[in-house]
Amino acid sequence: MVTIDIPVSSYVKKFMTTLYGDNYTLSLNDTLGNAITALLMKKTNNYNGLYKKGRDSVYSIHISFSQMKNEGCIIRKNNIHLIGQFCDKYFRETIFLSIFTSSNDGKDNVKDTMRKALQAFNITEDDIALDTLYRYYLRKRNLPPFSKFYKQKIAAKS
Repeated sequence: MVTIDIPVSSYVKKFMTTLYGDNYTLSLNDTLGNAITALLMKKTNNYNGLYKKGRDSVYSIHISFSQMKNEGCIIRKNNIHLIGQFCDKYFRETIFLSIFTSSNDGKDNVKDTMRKALQAFNITEDDIALDTLYRYYLRKRNLPPFSKFYKQKIAAKS
């Protein structure tokens, strides 16, 4: 089995650990596995080792020998960074979906829903500030894929 360490923020590591466990074993049965498999290569002349970009945690992904044989086990360093970004966006989308499904749009209600969602993943203010996530939500709520949910909530209030 080969292990690839993905540099991520502490809140993303906690999120991934809650969803997939301490280490993730590559599987084609979930979103993360499909995203990673698309980036695997059997061989390349352009392998540069791990991409390390100021992250305070790593999340390990295990690739079995049969998957190595079929899909490959090499990920270019810039693609390792892309997996980390994917995990961060996946985390944020999960938090935002919890907002759209369980809160009305008042500021306090949104923040309370965010706080509860973060607690479910054991994420604290030390990992990511609630205000940071709230400001990001305000910027992104009118953009796809969230715009449809947001417009439906506004229409339901009318």
